[in-house]
Amino acid sequence: MKGKFLFSIILIITITNYCQAQKLSKPESNFEFFWQTFDKNYSGFKARKVDWRQQYMKFRPQVTQNTTDDALFNILNQMVEPLKDGHVVISKTGDLPASAKYSDFHKQFPTKDSVKLLRNVIEKNLSEKGFSNFVKFNSNFPIGGFSTSEQYAYLQLNGFGGMAIKEFEKQLNEMSSRFNDKKAVIIDIRINGGGEPAFVNAVFKTFNQLTKPIALLTSGASISAADHFAMNMMDLPNVTIIGEHTAGMFSSMMGKKLPNGWEFSLSHETHLAKNGNNYEGIGIPVDIEVANTKDNITTGKDPVLLRALEFLKDK
Repeated sequence: MKGKFLFSIILIITITNYCQAQKLSKPESNFEFFWQTFDKNYSGFKARKVDWRQQYMKFRPQVTQNTTDDALFNILNQMVEPLKDGHVVISKTGDLPASAKYSDFHKQFPTKDSVKLLRNVIEKNLSEKGFSNFVKFNSNFPIGGFSTSEQYAYLQLNGFGGMAIKEFEKQLNEMSSRFNDKKAVIIDIRINGGGEPAFVNAVFKTFNQLTKPIALLTSGASISAADHFAMNMMDLPNVTIIGEHTAGMFSSMMGKKLPNGWEFSLSHETHLAKNGNNYEGIGIPVDIEVANTKDNITTGKDPVLLRALEFLKDK
């Protein structure tokens, strides 16, 4: 314990000496600003098991007055990589999209084209199981839609946004009214890039009063607002989560700008589930684990959807 304490003192003194240097070069100033912003604001070091001061000691010596922009950009990205946080983004252009790039799902479906092919498989399987043609939300963005069979309703949510909230609520109510006579509901958020809390609340409000079985399909590409939706739904006794754990990205994104004009974002909040657990960096767990793989495109079968239908058959 004493050794760790002395090491921490030495480390703090070392960092302070860097910061108090009379003249830092531009690359060094940008590095210091970046590291200190994370040190003061990032909320997930403990949950994601990353020693941020150790990262400083590893990467600070690599930055000098001769460090190029490209080299600095790579160093900063390498420093935050162990966080594996899709809300941490560094951009030279100001574009800061959240990402599911660290998930197993993304490794299987790394491109928009591969995701599109999987969506085609989903719709094909719905049709083969007697579901109606897929009806999309009337939106400028592909945020999802619904389909029904004689016994089941299927709702796909690819994002929590994409239109005015009132219009979303109106369309959601029209869709869910078709679910009243169905035995069970499948809600699919496996490919959901997040969005706004108001949309999460609207969907949760629609389904939290249902007593019929609900199968919630999730994956590592269920991020941010989709994490929150899954966390809300997991507490309902009639909900069974099927697929893979969600991304575990619960904080909103704090945006900052480096002295050189680059922009970056970081997670700065802690959200606990009702059971007191912190699922940051872990994701909401599933009740039935089934994974989509790239082979699903070749076979034309969606094992997650098919497992949900098999499960609901006995309910």
